[in-house]
Amino acid sequence: TAVSPLKQLGGPQSSNDGFDFSVDMIATHRAAASAADIVTAACVHLHFVQDRNEFDRAAILTTVKDAKSFYKETISNNLTNTLKSLVKAGLLLSRSSGNYALANATRIAAEASLAQIG
Repeated sequence: TAVSPLKQLGGPQSSNDGFDFSVDMIATHRAAASAADIVTAACVHLHFVQDRNEFDRAAILTTVKDAKSFYKETISNNLTNTLKSLVKAGLLLSRSSGNYALANATRIAAEASLAQIG
């Protein structure tokens, strides 16, 4: 099994063999300034920290709310539109039954970004 470059760099790891970065830390490091940035940070957290390849709207919303330094009620109110715009921009992939996944380019860029935190 191939080991991801982030794991090879010895980044922080949690007991589930994911990475132990908070959503706030990811959003801060990625200089999140918009709802799309915060939602993307939440999806990065779901992928790398919670080790989930796909996630539904409810999981994304719960994770967005964990970004305490960034969360605003308007993000919840506009989540559907934000997700649509991220899919349209090619940052997220829309899977069956309302599930989402990081697009390959987003995943690669996020992994490189997270390596800088560690």
